[in-house]
Amino acid sequence: LAKQGDDLVIRLTAPLNFDYKKAETGSVTVVSALGDEEKVTVTEDSPSSPTLTGRIKLQPATAARSGDKSLQFKPGTTLKVSHGFGYLGRHATIKP
Repeated sequence: LAKQGDDLVIRLTAPLNFDYKKAETGSVTVVSALGDEEKVTVTEDSPSSPTLTGRIKLQPATAARSGDKSLQFKPGTTLKVSHGFGYLGRHATIKP
């Protein structure tokens, strides 16, 4: 996870490579302390790559607007990014 300008850049390393000839996609969930929850599509960096990258626009705000493809957050609070389910799930946090 890294903040670049007004975007949160998400780099995921996961076994999602099912077709070695094309760049595939997956999704992660990003949640802010305001309660905004957004799905972000991550795409393989190249065909057969072990890493996938996606980004979402960050918007400092006082209220969440889920589903608008940008993440409203209160500066200084933590964002949580999740992929997978149950014991196979992975989570990361960042304070932008």
